[in-house]
Amino acid sequence: MTKNLYLYSIIALNSLLFQAISVAEPWSERVYINGFYTIDLTYTDEDIGLVSNSHRPRSYDNESAGLENSVFGGQVELEINENISAFMQGKLFYGSHDNASSKVDWAYLSYDFGEDTRVRGGLFQIPFLQGTELRNIGFSRIWARPLIPEDGASGFNEYLGLEYLKSVYTGNSHWDFQAAAGVVEHENDSVESRNIELMTARYQYKGFWIRSAFIHGEYAVNDSDGDRLSFSGNAFLTSIEAELAYAGMIINGGYGISRTDITPDTSIYYVSVAFPLGHVIPYLYTSKRNLNIEQVEAPPPTPGIPPDGNPPPDAVPLPPPEDGLPKVGDYDVYSLAIGARWHVTERFGFKFQWENIEQNNPANYQGNAPTNNGNTVSILFEGVF
Repeated sequence: MTKNLYLYSIIALNSLLFQAISVAEPWSERVYINGFYTIDLTYTDEDIGLVSNSHRPRSYDNESAGLENSVFGGQVELEINENISAFMQGKLFYGSHDNASSKVDWAYLSYDFGEDTRVRGGLFQIPFLQGTELRNIGFSRIWARPLIPEDGASGFNEYLGLEYLKSVYTGNSHWDFQAAAGVVEHENDSVESRNIELMTARYQYKGFWIRSAFIHGEYAVNDSDGDRLSFSGNAFLTSIEAELAYAGMIINGGYGISRTDITPDTSIYYVSVAFPLGHVIPYLYTSKRNLNIEQVEAPPPTPGIPPDGNPPPDAVPLPPPEDGLPKVGDYDVYSLAIGARWHVTERFGFKFQWENIEQNNPANYQGNAPTNNGNTVSILFEGVF
């Protein structure tokens, strides 16, 4: 019912769009097309996984190099009239079998009410730290790779819904507020997602900004046969991050945490210090990602069931892991990077980054090794047009 409500709302917005097109100026004068690209050549000295620039996990073999983490994309914006616009952004990237894959990340209609107030309906990315919203446009960030892994914030990457945006300007500072509700999709196929509600607030004053996000998602979990288990739950996510330009430095930092039922709890922090020197920006970066995996207990049997009887499906415990190894504990990934960004022009540049990645995996998450430590060297050519 809720999903249909959002779909009907978006259909209504589409009807407004087509009505507006019939009375607007020639479309060729109201279309804006832009593109972006990242050509990423990375070498690793161990078998190790990297945060992806696109939407696929990136794993590199021992002493190997490749361009798999490259991405190409485009944006199209159509101004229907002074109030209504439509926007779409998509990308092309390496797929799971070295073939080309494509995906649409943003697709929405926007209505501007004036006085810095807008309403949007469509497909959006989750606003959890900078890594989710700006994953694909590498030119928008200092570092070589996004902050958030390809499976998103606690498994959430995007949602279909409605957004309300409001900006408030006061002298040299301003606030940006966002409230949204919709239907979310989880990256794990066994998780059946339902609704999502979120709020964000961002404050900026000269060379300083700070942003926080609060997100609530609902979901259920199915077993390997697709049968609904008796578990259904909530995910609560919050993040806070800031940037300060001070004393010839750019300091970035952020922290995000999720508390969920059934699926693993997650947390992440990052700190970066950059030193702008004209067109070259050297930087230091460190981060930690954690998944806390707990044993999921089956609900107690329904009263009246014989001890040796067949319990109803809702009382069936989760099956053991296929490999017989425990999936309980912490999975930590530590990163330390040193790099530099060179702005050749306002529209393209190069990045060089050395990164040490340490994985501590006593939970045997995804069957990976208990410990792993490797180094990567990346050279990137990035731009927008």
